[in-house]
Amino acid sequence: MTEIMELFDSLFYLTFDTVSGEITEVNPALCRYLGYSPDEIIGRKIEELNLLPVEVQHQEVQRKNSSGILFSAAPYLLKNGEVRLFDVYPSAPLGENCRLLCTTLFDVTDRERYREELFHERELHISTEKKYRRRIEFLSYHDALTGLYNREYMEEMSSQLNQPKNLPLAVIMGDINGLKIANDAFGYKVGDKLLKDAAELFQKNCKPNAFIARWGGDELVAFLPRTDLGEAEEIMWQIRSTSMSLKERGLPCSLSLGCSIKNYLDESIADTLREAEEFMYRHKLLNGKSYRNATINTLLVTLYENSNETKTHSDRIEEHCHLIGRELEISSTEMAELSLLAKLHDIGKVGIDSNILKKPGPLTAEEWVEMKRHPEIGYRIARANPELTMVADLILSHHERWDGMGYPYGLKGKEIPLLCRILAVADSFDAMTNDRVYRKGMSKEDALREIERNSGIQFDPEIADVFLKHVMK
Repeated sequence: MTEIMELFDSLFYLTFDTVSGEITEVNPALCRYLGYSPDEIIGRKIEELNLLPVEVQHQEVQRKNSSGILFSAAPYLLKNGEVRLFDVYPSAPLGENCRLLCTTLFDVTDRERYREELFHERELHISTEKKYRRRIEFLSYHDALTGLYNREYMEEMSSQLNQPKNLPLAVIMGDINGLKIANDAFGYKVGDKLLKDAAELFQKNCKPNAFIARWGGDELVAFLPRTDLGEAEEIMWQIRSTSMSLKERGLPCSLSLGCSIKNYLDESIADTLREAEEFMYRHKLLNGKSYRNATINTLLVTLYENSNETKTHSDRIEEHCHLIGRELEISSTEMAELSLLAKLHDIGKVGIDSNILKKPGPLTAEEWVEMKRHPEIGYRIARANPELTMVADLILSHHERWDGMGYPYGLKGKEIPLLCRILAVADSFDAMTNDRVYRKGMSKEDALREIERNSGIQFDPEIADVFLKHVMK
């Protein structure tokens, strides 16, 4: 539709009532050329602009050239008083209303050249419109991203699949592991790439007579006529054996698969689908935890490779956090969460440009805006993993400050979770005492003085006091 509108905007056209002669529509290009605003043209009589009477215009327009194309040469009045000659063509047979397409004739002797240009533009318009209609028809049956059939089409097709000639009918359902994490960590373009790769994997391994559809956000389903359980299991084995090639930015991707067979005509396709889905989720449940752990480990490796963060940095922070936690006598559950937070608080940096993360000098204002997105990215990653949901809110809040000047929400004082307040002191001390690409680390004594100076400003004064008096003796 955009292409068609751009085409019309590149032409001059207006619509007028053939009975009253009143102009009802005009495009911006013609307005600009004539020097009028739309309000100055719409509602006026056509003969006020076209110096030929309406009845003469009709006769002119209805003449045909040797190619059978309707045309007219008509003088139009510009606002500045100049008169320009136009070639005029109706875009449809004359009736109650007529839209006229016009091209300017700067030189009457060039009439044929301009007419040929217009004929080409009209053919282009017709061709574009046909392409647009074909695209609409395609999208009514297919998923726009993957090119697979969509769910609505396959639900309509179920009656045609439910025929004796298609038995046994195998249904294979697949769910993409890691799609949500890919979207949250790297953006939807990476997630879209994984979806398209999974779609290609299904198409490559399923039989030519298969009907493959995108069934939901991250679910694919294949209907395979005349396919028994042994063949279906072979297809699933082939998909599983190559699914590890679905990688983007080092993130592993796999498919959880389930299968069911419809052997008899009186069995419901809906029931077969439901059974395949149950087997798929059972497979996802059995393999999910190890997969998610592998994913988090991969993200941590990516973080260490693309930023100044290191595993030893996380380990040191965890040690300092535990020392503070023991002094505050927090529970064993909180200590476990504190360990996770120490390791994963900066996990959202995997979604930040590595050029920003490794920049040797100060960040620009725009770069700081980008950098400050990492707590929210990390929050989304943690929320996508059942084992990490308990630290998602902590990751989101780990850059808040005691004085309310932190981000992303400007929490103040004890509005900030306790574990985040502990992490703030431990993280800052380790950052100050170790080298960065843009500065050398300071001494332990200078770092302690900085923490004391910022007690009650950046840091919880109670936790800062515990760290200074009891931890770093």
